[in-house]
Parts: sequence; C-alpha cells; structure tokens
Amino acid sequence: MRYSCTEDIMYGCGYNNTKKITTEEYRSVLFFGIRSLLTTSNVLVSAAPITSYNGAPGELDWFKYQEAGLEVKAVVCDRNNANVHTLIKFENGRYQRKRADGTVYTIHHLFDYIHLAYGFFDQMIRSNLFDTSVVTKAHAEKICTSNHLKRRGACLKNTSASSLKECMQLFTPATVANLDVAVQSRVLHTEEDMRTPEAFAGLTKLCKVMRKGKISSAQGEGQKAMLTEDLEPAFSRRKVFIVFLEATSIYLTIMKFHMVERNIDKRTQATIVKQLAFFKKRNSYSNGRYHRTNLLGFIIHLLLTGKNWAQETVENASSF
Repeated sequence: MRYSCTEDIMYGCGYNNTKKITTEEYRSVLFFGIRSLLTTSNVLVSAAPITSYNGAPGELDWFKYQEAGLEVKAVVCDRNNANVHTLIKFENGRYQRKRADGTVYTIHHLFDYIHLAYGFFDQMIRSNLFDTSVVTKAHAEKICTSNHLKRRGACLKNTSASSLKECMQLFTPATVANLDVAVQSRVLHTEEDMRTPEAFAGLTKLCKVMRKGKISSAQGEGQKAMLTEDLEPAFSRRKVFIVFLEATSIYLTIMKFHMVERNIDKRTQATIVKQLAFFKKRNSYSNGRYHRTNLLGFIIHLLLTGKNWAQETVENASSF
C-alpha cells in the first residue's frame, strides 16, 4: 500500500466482492491510525505512534469510520512498544470480527517498508557477520570525494544511520557505488567487509522497487526483474534453476485448463517429468533422479495446498 501526496491517490491491493485480490486505485481507503496523519482526502497514513493512547487498540472497532463511508483495509505499523497493545488482536497478520449482518470483516497488518529496511540494518549492526562501518571506512579513504564519483552524483549525505531518515539516505545507489570502488581498491578485503556491500546492494534494490511511483500489475514484471538476482532460489547451478522455471510454466498451463481434477498433483508431476529431460536423465549419483523428482513433487504440493488453493478439498485425492 502506498499513498501519493502529489497525486492524492492511494495505490495498493483492494479486496472486492469476489474475494479476489486486484491492484486498483483507491481514494477512500483508511489506514488504521496507530501511526497516522489525517490528510485532505480523509486517508490515514503512517506518521508517528499515538503513545498516549497505548497504541489505540479501540480504533480497530471504531464504527464512525464506517459511518463516514470508509473501510479500514489495513493497519500500517511496526512492532514498537506503542503498538504492542493493538497487534495482540491480530492473528497471522489479520484481525477479523463479525458485522451485524453476519459477514466477516477483515483488517490486514502491513509493515512500512522503511521500518523493515531499518530493521534489517539494525540486525546487521548487531550481527558478527557484517561490519556496517565499511561505509565510513570508504569515506575515510576519500573515495566518495573522487571526481569520478562526483561527476556521477555519488557523494554520500551520511555514512551511518541512527534514524529512519538517515537509513533511507544510506540505502542509495551512491552508497553502493562508493562500496564498489572501495572493494576494487582493496580498501575492503576481508570476508566481513565483502559480505556487507552485498547486503547494502540487496537492500538498496528493495528500496528502489518500493520507491517507484505507481505499484501496478503493468510494472510488476519490471519490478520482479530488478530483484531477480537477489530473490533467485538457492539452487547450486543456474541451469537447474532455469529447468525449475520451465517446470513452473508447465504447471501454470495445466492449472489453466485442468484445475481442479482428481489426482491433479500426480498427473502434473508426471507431465513435467515426461516433457523435461532433466528429470529423467541418470548421472553419477544413483539417487539423483529420485531426489529431483521428489523436489518437484514437493513444490507442486506447496502450490496446490498453499494460499493459491481456492477450491474445496477433493475427497480421497492423493497427496505427497
């Protein structure tokens, strides 16, 4: 969910009467006021915790919102002390209560991506695996003031972060560029030093996606492509990853035309194994073929029984 001040529009996921998730624009979506700022368009968006009201848990059930013609679609807050009293009402990220007509009213808990990024950075500071002072080290060597980086707008505003604002100023392409130069110049050379720039690069890519203007299905492919390198499954070889992508494509085709039939899981697995030679070939490891097929079956099982499953369970259907 994202509110654009310049356009006075809320972008995000809406929940329509068919219970399908769609990406639409909303002008009358209310963000729960744990951390809120009332705007001119009557939308509550993230600002600062209402600490004097102990997290204001009563606002979840404040019917005046509905009387005003608004719906509380989501709560935007992190797990700080001021919000604990409210978050206790949520189970698996959702708060549900019955309306007077018997229908269930659901409110979703969302995290502000700025707080998520700051949370990751805080964990990096506390961890022995990272050294967040590498940015300062690079700056101390006057790398960030070189003419090469100046001409490219890669000078840093700060080299550490003790607030949300400073954290967002840190996760920028300028920081990544400075760290890259430091690595190439051997200013950063230890395993700890080398690991930290990679983490900075990953978090910067995440922030870049979230900072993009309109979040929509039209831009979805571009946003996914931007993070492919960091979100790629941890297969040991890229060609194995590509094979499993092909398997996913076959799975989606089957679901489009045959969802849902009895034993669809076994039939899907058999179809993929038949069409992709990777799952049939033998190699030096005697159980390799068996394990590859089992991994494929497990992935299909997760796809069929997870959040994508919208149909009733078929009795006596085989499972893994």
